[in-house]
Amino acid sequence: MAKVAAASKRLPTHLSAYLAGGIAGTPDRFDQPIRARMPLLERYAYLTQIEEAGSFSWKHEIQDLLAAEGGDRSAAMISFDISDEMAHVKYGTKWIPELQKALGDIRTMQRLVEDAREMRERVRWKWKAELPPKADPLAGEAPNRS
Repeated sequence: MAKVAAASKRLPTHLSAYLAGGIAGTPDRFDQPIRARMPLLERYAYLTQIEEAGSFSWKHEIQDLLAAEGGDRSAAMISFDISDEMAHVKYGTKWIPELQKALGDIRTMQRLVEDAREMRERVRWKWKAELPPKADPLAGEAPNRS
């Protein structure tokens, strides 16, 4: 654990937060109430094709750093997490077209994913505007959950 703590000090804030708090420590932990305000199809496309697919590079960085520091068990856990996220991306790739058929949505996957990205930003800023200033979790550093 000391090796993980030492390694995390050399990482950018968002990566060290991931190590310190696990999934709950990631900067996007506030995305759940944002995604909940999105329609099912766009929410699923955003989650699987953007958020989970976009986590591979920085999770590999963490895995490599942990392995280099001798944190083999921690690196193995990150490897498991990466494999889990890969499965989610594959599920999305399989089931999004089925959802589109059921909903009568004729957009290409690329267009749907881009629409989902844009919608998430609109919803995020609308949600943020609804929060009282002191309750704004998107301002500055995320609060410590430990």
